[in-house]
Amino acid sequence: MPNARTSVFIELLKFIYNPDEEKEQNSSIYRKIYKTVVLFIVSFPLTLILSIVITYITNKSVKIHESAENYDFTLFILTCLIVPLIEEVAFRLPLRYSKISLSLSITVLSFYTINYFFTLKDHFDTENYFFLRIVFSILVGIFFYLFCLKYSNSFVKLYKNNFNVIFYFFSVLFAIMHISNYEFTLDTLLIAPIITLPKLISSFVGGFVRVKYGFLYCLFLHSFHNTIPFLIISTKILQ
Repeated sequence: MPNARTSVFIELLKFIYNPDEEKEQNSSIYRKIYKTVVLFIVSFPLTLILSIVITYITNKSVKIHESAENYDFTLFILTCLIVPLIEEVAFRLPLRYSKISLSLSITVLSFYTINYFFTLKDHFDTENYFFLRIVFSILVGIFFYLFCLKYSNSFVKLYKNNFNVIFYFFSVLFAIMHISNYEFTLDTLLIAPIITLPKLISSFVGGFVRVKYGFLYCLFLHSFHNTIPFLIISTKILQ
């Protein structure tokens, strides 16, 4: 008989192989927290080691934005709280269908998309028509919400019949989005599946936690994944 720590990984692997919408029933908050922590303890070192190996093999390192040069409290809030929240809303919240969830996701994804048409330091650059980019994204989200109101039954059927495709789509999209963390060159694009593999693994784990346990658990998982590297790097800089 597998113990609790082993069983959660068996559940994860089965889910990745064949994603389903079934939420874990009759689990206490403590149990969900425990399983989330167990997944973090294993997935974080795995993705970290994989990232180091891939960086060494490909000679591709994450580019450092100007805003990341000073590791202060503001950057901590942005990196460890705001960014995880925004990304979870975009890529994990819509894994369980509701008109609001999917519309919020589309709003954030619209913001990411329009940003590629501007010369920005990062997605949170407040220059270059920041207000207009925000307003445009919100309008897209409102339009999509109205669209969902009209075709809600169709979306429910779509999720029910094609949940595995939806799960893989948002997981891969999450990984692909992080290609912007690297300098944009032809060879970067050619090896994109390799250098984004750690993000894809993180996305699979986060998606599993979101579907089985709930949104807050995958948000905490993502936040922890960002917090530890931030603390390690900031500690080195302050020394």
